[in-house]
Amino acid sequence: MWHLLEAERYEPRLVCVPFALAMVALLIVIAYTLVMHGAPLLRATLLCYALTILPYSMGTTLASAAVDAQTARDLYRLGIAWVPLGSASAMVFQLVLAGKARATRPWIALALAGGLAWGVVGSLTDIAVSGVQWLPIGMYFFVPGRGLLFGFAFIVVVSAAGWLTLLRAYRDETHPQRRRQMSGVLWSMGLSWCGLVDVLVAFGVGWFPFAWLFMVLGVVFAVRALFFDDLLRARAVDTRAPLALVYGLAALTVGWLVVRSLRGASSWQLGLALAASYAGVRLVIATGVVLIQGERRREGPLDRVLAQLATRLGTARSIAEIATHTGDAIEVAAGVRPTLLVPASADWSWRRPDGAPVDEAATPDPLLLGWMLERGGVLTRDDLETARLADLGPALERLFDAHKALAIAPLVRRDEVVGLILVPAAVGRDLRADELRTIDRLRDRVAAALVHARMTAEAQSRVAIEREVELAAAVQAAFVPAATLHRTGALDVFGSWEPTSRCGGDWWAMYPLPDDRALVVIGDVTGHGVAAAMVTAAAKGACDAAVKLMGGDVDLVSLMARLDGAVRKVGAGRLHLTCFAALVDAPRGQVSFANAGHVVPYLCRVGATAELELHALVARGNPLGAGASPVTRTSSRGIAPGDVIVWYTDGLVESVDPEGKQFGDRRMQRLLKRLDHAHLDPESVHDAIAGAAAAHRAGRPIPDDLTLVVARVRGEARA
Repeated sequence: MWHLLEAERYEPRLVCVPFALAMVALLIVIAYTLVMHGAPLLRATLLCYALTILPYSMGTTLASAAVDAQTARDLYRLGIAWVPLGSASAMVFQLVLAGKARATRPWIALALAGGLAWGVVGSLTDIAVSGVQWLPIGMYFFVPGRGLLFGFAFIVVVSAAGWLTLLRAYRDETHPQRRRQMSGVLWSMGLSWCGLVDVLVAFGVGWFPFAWLFMVLGVVFAVRALFFDDLLRARAVDTRAPLALVYGLAALTVGWLVVRSLRGASSWQLGLALAASYAGVRLVIATGVVLIQGERRREGPLDRVLAQLATRLGTARSIAEIATHTGDAIEVAAGVRPTLLVPASADWSWRRPDGAPVDEAATPDPLLLGWMLERGGVLTRDDLETARLADLGPALERLFDAHKALAIAPLVRRDEVVGLILVPAAVGRDLRADELRTIDRLRDRVAAALVHARMTAEAQSRVAIEREVELAAAVQAAFVPAATLHRTGALDVFGSWEPTSRCGGDWWAMYPLPDDRALVVIGDVTGHGVAAAMVTAAAKGACDAAVKLMGGDVDLVSLMARLDGAVRKVGAGRLHLTCFAALVDAPRGQVSFANAGHVVPYLCRVGATAELELHALVARGNPLGAGASPVTRTSSRGIAPGDVIVWYTDGLVESVDPEGKQFGDRRMQRLLKRLDHAHLDPESVHDAIAGAAAAHRAGRPIPDDLTLVVARVRGEARA
């Protein structure tokens, strides 16, 4: 094969350009993968794939410039022989990206072994390439060997297995960035393997190979996934890779010059000369590095990892982000992916960064946390034997075993363990001292970030609750009528609404109807706060819609049924609404009403005595949203000009004085009977009742939402 290094066997041709373009594109991927630290398995398998495909790309480029058939045949033989191993490497890369590598290890080993065996046999025999043919385009192209179709089938099966597995993972993936990564790889691999169409040219179908085009397109998608979607999860530059690349290029150049100079030498002489040349190259480059760097201490890659982690943690706002950045840093530093656990703020449980609870058997003993605070530093399994654990030894051993950990790094902040980093065992080895030191150095940074994220989350939660309360209060205040005199037809109405907190469960509404009629509705949700305000909003909206739909023909039973449906849907059976609806027809001298478990309103009328006549508007019905039928019938009572109707919620009569005595129904009735006949307008009556209740409370806050509505009939009734 040494003749392949002789320059006179090649001559530049225009037909070489497309193949050289594909080779350069592939070299870009190889260079980036070499230089960047990232996910080890992804990096290794992608590099293996690119390096095993490179011989075909390079061989095709050189074969298109070859001046004799033997050189072209040997180039194609070397290039095509390693394509099956490239397909196996691509399959492994896709399985790793899909998270299926561990479950398919036997098949991975079989595919890699088959690809390696084919590469060795194909390079030394004519099983894949038996010769070359001259194409009309002006270049040599290979003639298939007797086993090429078998190799072709191997490539198709292995490539399809990896591609389809990754496609299924892509469909199930929900994370946007991982979907973009998988999409880029699917397009890259799919287009690259379309280059297998060149097999048709080998069998005499076609006149020009197009694998270079598909390879270039595939590399474009691969480069996009590498640079823009962070396919390898690159975290630092591998400073050893550029130096290794310099070594390799220098060794190849010197080796080629040695082979050119010693054409007639024997094999052992040629081998000895190459070994001496490589040693000389190594010595020269090493000397140059020492002279350039001098005695200065360089920043190591682990120092850069810590610096990058500090930068990333400074922008992290959630525990999940902190866990991702910490895992990436430890994976770069030690080659393993750790687990982060954090204590729940509400109880003694522990949770993963995504909020999932940790099984009780896998949580640390509270006494063990105190021991960790006193000891400090990273714990390893060796500490089970050397540390003074006393009776805490079994608890620490269970923690190690539950998470299959080799090291545990407690995250301590202000005498509190705010998290645990559990580092699993590296493949085939223990953690080195420098790796343990790196993990120990990042503990303070991660602990500070966790405390900051927790404080940020608590502050955001309080702000969110405050905003929800403000919004609910604003919405509720908007749909409750203002505390002013409202006139509709022959009815004057004045009402007030006072929630016990910023949001209440009371509401009332008044709707003008045709023929000087009016509908007055008052309701009280069990409880108060945001949940109660949501139910009142739903009930008010349902009431508005029902009145608008019914127009002038308001049916109180149907209205209550609609309100019951709205409360049942929003309250989910946990919140109920008492409601009283009154249809006041002043011209006809009648008020019709329906009651769904609400406190009974009163009709006040001037009679022959000094006291007002008091009539309770009694009707029966179940609270809305309770599950039973709310209202099945309505009641009615005659009204006359000058009559006063008083609606209220139980917050009024349940007000208590400093001694704990309620205002009560009896006190309410006596108050109504003794109202001043000269001041029976709605506002005066309202102020008298509200003032009496406030005086009874003597400055104490109301125990429940309080709504009070007073109406007076104007005009003359007709028969």
